[in-house]
Amino acid sequence: MTRAKERLHISYSEENLQGKPQRRAIFVDELLESTGLAAQPKAALPEALLEAETLRLTELEAPTIPAQEKALVDSLLEGFQLSVSALNRYLRCPLSFYYDQVLRAPELMSEAAHYGTAMHYALQRLFERMKGAKNQAFPPEEALVRFFEQEMERRRAHFSRQEHERRLEMGRHNLPDYYRQHHRHKDVMLEYRPRLVEMDGVPLTGSIDKLEFINATTARIVDYKSGGHGDHKLRRPTPANPLGGTYWRQLVFYKILFESHPATTRRAHSGVISYLDPDPRGKFVEKELVYTAEDVQAVKEMIRDTYA
Repeated sequence: MTRAKERLHISYSEENLQGKPQRRAIFVDELLESTGLAAQPKAALPEALLEAETLRLTELEAPTIPAQEKALVDSLLEGFQLSVSALNRYLRCPLSFYYDQVLRAPELMSEAAHYGTAMHYALQRLFERMKGAKNQAFPPEEALVRFFEQEMERRRAHFSRQEHERRLEMGRHNLPDYYRQHHRHKDVMLEYRPRLVEMDGVPLTGSIDKLEFINATTARIVDYKSGGHGDHKLRRPTPANPLGGTYWRQLVFYKILFESHPATTRRAHSGVISYLDPDPRGKFVEKELVYTAEDVQAVKEMIRDTYA
């Protein structure tokens, strides 16, 4: 409603599909009362209804990738390295992958993504301060909030005024609770970006939020997530969903990325999705995936097929 410049039309159906009367939304009643306006019954002409129904039933031709010279595409993909986001995009929609990775069409980050990045940044700075301290003591939680506020200020232009205030308040409330609820493992590596990694001839790239070194031979992969806690994203492949969930693919991809680096001596036993927003009970949930050989084999096949 706030975006209307000259006119605003609000419509609602007086009856449902069974012909029973429907109540309009309460905000419409409030609007009519406060403005003194009256609702005006309107009926669509039979010809307009027929045209709309015809359009609804018309089968649209599926979009396809336009034909391109192979040499041109090869030049655009020269030096391409497969990341988990590129893998997921291709598996979801090859046409989307074409526009994003081949044509490199610009794409804006959402306000939610900027908020999540600011939360990531605050936690990264927290661990960097701990590792730089003589006694490896974590800074107070006030410092964590301050890091978040500084990053949100840098990203202010990417938010509407109201959304910036709302997200700022969310982070101020959530980060201290997250800080208090989770054990803070100190032997860590942050924002791990291995270079020159290949798996069966496929060049891989990516950034792992946090590696926790359990001992001399074992590591745990941690990926921060803001937003909803959907269990379906961590599910392994099933006949109904042979590709598995996006978070499952991401954690397994990161294991392959980590262990494929020539200098890596540890093995990742498990991966964790650590949610930065609380569940309905106020708990900051961590969901762990203990890797299996089947997990690794399935994602390796997806990597090979996608790269090909």
